[in-house]
Amino acid sequence: MNFPGLGRWLMRSTVAHRVYYSSKTDLKYILKRMKLGRHRCFEKSEEPIPGLEPLKTIYEDLDVIHVRKRQPHLLFLRSELMWQRLEYLKPSGIQARQKRKLIERSPPVLLLMEDLDANGALNYMRGVIRLQKDDVEDRVHLFHPCSRLLIARRFDLVKRLNLIQEELSMAQQSALKLLLEMPCILLQSPPEKFEVMHKYNLPSGLSLDHHTAKIYPPVYCNKLDVNPRVFKRDADQQLAYSFRRFKLADVLDYSYAKHYGEGQPEDLSKFLIYAEKRELKEKYNKVM
Repeated sequence: MNFPGLGRWLMRSTVAHRVYYSSKTDLKYILKRMKLGRHRCFEKSEEPIPGLEPLKTIYEDLDVIHVRKRQPHLLFLRSELMWQRLEYLKPSGIQARQKRKLIERSPPVLLLMEDLDANGALNYMRGVIRLQKDDVEDRVHLFHPCSRLLIARRFDLVKRLNLIQEELSMAQQSALKLLLEMPCILLQSPPEKFEVMHKYNLPSGLSLDHHTAKIYPPVYCNKLDVNPRVFKRDADQQLAYSFRRFKLADVLDYSYAKHYGEGQPEDLSKFLIYAEKRELKEKYNKVM
């Protein structure tokens, strides 16, 4: 792997002022279209509550029955992270039933982070870049800007859903519920080591034509001492508030166990090129 500059990223402070691509996106806009909500104990707090904030899913009953029109944000990122995880597991050769149990026990996790230094830009965590240095593993958490405008037709989402159903041998309603109840968390503070990238906003010295890296999918840790109901529609304030005691290292499973075989991480260059193609430009398109 040839990935310049990672050593410098791991050593530098992550709280300095930085300007990211897609600075017009904002937390309220994206959450509304993803049918996610904040619990009142976090949203109405006068001071930021340290730790992690679980987001409540507020999807409608019809959303679990079929893929509905004109709401691409609802399933886009959720299906992206699910497919990323399935692609990672593909080389293992495990059966659909085993794969389904594994994902139900340790699902993908959608982690969002607001950048107040960039006009409230909202980023989501695509995965983890793992680096070996002197037999010690360093991890960089890779984020990508969330887009207000997506090239994600209902046809595309149905096709992706069908592939997920096939891989997990699930009925459509079960697959939709699995996606809609995926753990979604808002980071109140950035991770110790992170990087936000976009195809048109790369670190100095990084060229997509000559460099790449392996992205490991974000996996929810099934050993976390918390009621899984915290991510469902009936989650209550008390349960959500108790989640603040956790840190990112508690929520993510960094082990990437190999008892099913070696997984296939995502290619950074291919992802950045693909992600940019899924974005519509506000200059030429109206906000839906």
